Amino acid sequence: MNPPPRILPGVLYRQDPGEHEIPLVFDSPHSGTDYPGDFQYSCPYDVLRAAEDTFVDELYAAAPVHGATLIGAYFPRSYIDVNRDVGDIDQHLLDAPWPRKLAPGDKNEWASEFYSASLAKEKLHPITGHPAESCTEQQGIPGPWYERLPHFKMNFTPSSGRELQTEYFVPRDRGYEAILAVEKLRDQITPHLFVTELRTIASDDLWMSMAYQRPSLSIHFTWKPEWPEVRQILPQIEAQLAPFGARPHWAKLFTVPPARIQAQYTRLADFKAALQRIDPTGKFRNAFLNTNLYSS
Repeated sequence: MNPPPRILPGVLYRQDPGEHEIPLVFDSPHSGTDYPGDFQYSCPYDVLRAAEDTFVDELYAAAPVHGATLIGAYFPRSYIDVNRDVGDIDQHLLDAPWPRKLAPGDKNEWASEFYSASLAKEKLHPITGHPAESCTEQQGIPGPWYERLPHFKMNFTPSSGRELQTEYFVPRDRGYEAILAVEKLRDQITPHLFVTELRTIASDDLWMSMAYQRPSLSIHFTWKPEWPEVRQILPQIEAQLAPFGARPHWAKLFTVPPARIQAQYTRLADFKAALQRIDPTGKFRNAFLNTNLYSS
């Protein structure tokens, strides 16, 4: 049986073990959720709470039962980070000079290179030579997740605008192999490419989804508007990705034979049966569907 915790209201608590003490202390300095009434924060409350390490104290809660001491903070680190000096502030996150002298620590040092990529000194568009006005804020400027995850702002033309796109979904656990397979074609691909992107997608249960019952990695290409050249490259990429059961994005360019596409969708027969019930005359079918779903 553990003794009652020792409490310093609004600051921390200490839970000592019962009879079997061991020389071990569990410390949870960031998991508090109690904000003082006079804390005048300027960001939305949900953004403020994103800095909390909530529930870490609950993960450690059994420590005293096994003889260890548990210390937990009541306040969150978005109010005070007790692991940092008062001047240990990332100056890249400030939009104006700080009123006191800063003493940033190692956690705030940004390496000048990351796998040979240089640290950007200005906001950049993913496609070289394009203005960055349409891009999401960069360089560590904080903001809500829904304004940081997209590449481009909602009220601007995305990417280049005049371009071609291709994307293939492969099993995520074989993603690295698939990337290496495509990389062999870099000399053929690069002259016609604006940019390539990698995305990960959770599996779903939608019959004709590219991620149907398969956590996926997608390899995306944004091509220059050079269809004759791109059309020659796509079969080479698709041959490299064939061993991984690649599923092409339905709304982007591909040259995968219909039989190979159909083999990737185990519920295709059920989907066709549903189409027959809902659209028996084929009013909503077109040449694309007829070719890729109904031809052999």
